[in-house]
Amino acid sequence: MAAKDDLLDITPEDTPVRELKPLQNTELVVAEAHRVQFHVRLPAGATLDDTLVPDFWKLSAHRFHISDLIEVEPLDQSFWALLLVRECNREHAKVALLQHVELTSLYGANVDDLPLGHSVSFMGPKRLWAAMHGTTILKHSFSTKTDAVEWLKSTLR
Repeated sequence: MAAKDDLLDITPEDTPVRELKPLQNTELVVAEAHRVQFHVRLPAGATLDDTLVPDFWKLSAHRFHISDLIEVEPLDQSFWALLLVRECNREHAKVALLQHVELTSLYGANVDDLPLGHSVSFMGPKRLWAAMHGTTILKHSFSTKTDAVEWLKSTLR
């Protein structure tokens, strides 16, 4: 094993050593004072990919500044994402996807083994989750996807 002093001296002699300048205290700010963090509930039918299109933000871009953060969550809570505003003006905002977490597995609902033609769908904030046969709503207002799947499976037994 190498001696402790040998590990600290790892710069080859032919590489110039750059002098490290310490960060000035005035360059360190509280994040909340530097940027704003927004939260958006995506409207029905909107996708995460839609949020990456600058014109998606056309009606709200005037509220953003560079480095602002935007939490994104659809009505069905199937994912959570964090976006960083990279560029913006009054009519559009270019954002970068920093983090994306799929949450559908947290519902624990397995729709793969539903009978042919049956499904569950999120119908919006009023009807919530619905059990469906084709395009016909059999029952709605389930608070979770799991509840809709379990009702459908028990009803079809």
